[in-house]
Amino acid sequence: MGLWAIVLFLGHVTSPLGTSLHSTTADRQLALVKEAIHTLQPRLKEEDNQRFASAIHKASKRYGVDALLLVAIAQQESSFRVGLPEGRAGEYGICQIQKIWLRDKAFKEHFTDASIETLKCPEKSVLYAAWILSQLRTRRVTRHNIPWWTYYNAFTMKNRAKYHHRVGSKLKKIAHLYGQPPKFAYVPAPKKNRQIAKPQPKVQVKKIKSAMNSVESGKEGI
Repeated sequence: MGLWAIVLFLGHVTSPLGTSLHSTTADRQLALVKEAIHTLQPRLKEEDNQRFASAIHKASKRYGVDALLLVAIAQQESSFRVGLPEGRAGEYGICQIQKIWLRDKAFKEHFTDASIETLKCPEKSVLYAAWILSQLRTRRVTRHNIPWWTYYNAFTMKNRAKYHHRVGSKLKKIAHLYGQPPKFAYVPAPKKNRQIAKPQPKVQVKKIKSAMNSVESGKEGI
């Protein structure tokens, strides 16, 4: 799963930087989350910081998702602003959960009380985000140094790379909280002069399609 993977081993949750969050006390863990939120959003009121940090800490422990990853995603998605109007894709809350999740079978079975109103609730938004990330971790893989959690926002490689760049830059800002330099794979913005693979000739494409059709029909291909 790459250096970005959040490794679950013997009940310990390991951060993208390789440090076990369970190696510190609960108070210290919560303090780290509060400091991370303050680093990214210094103008946030103390009571709001405490509220969000507590919710993120609990969601992180419940679903085994890195707390600082949740902090970075919440900052990217909403800058921890409560009461945002519905987004263009039907997003709500500080983690911008799409309302389409309310129709997802597994989501509905896990969160029986989920509704549009609960999507707006910061505590619920963080909890939903942690669950979604835990599901993505088991269903998706890291490819081309683009981590699995980028599927939280996008599915195309181009948009996932952009999301990796944006959230990754926020993770770099709070990396010092682990007491060591960042070790995660950081992907910069795509270069304009990057070489793009040339498309295959039409004749070759036809031959490939013909071979695939032959295999599907039980005939010997080329």
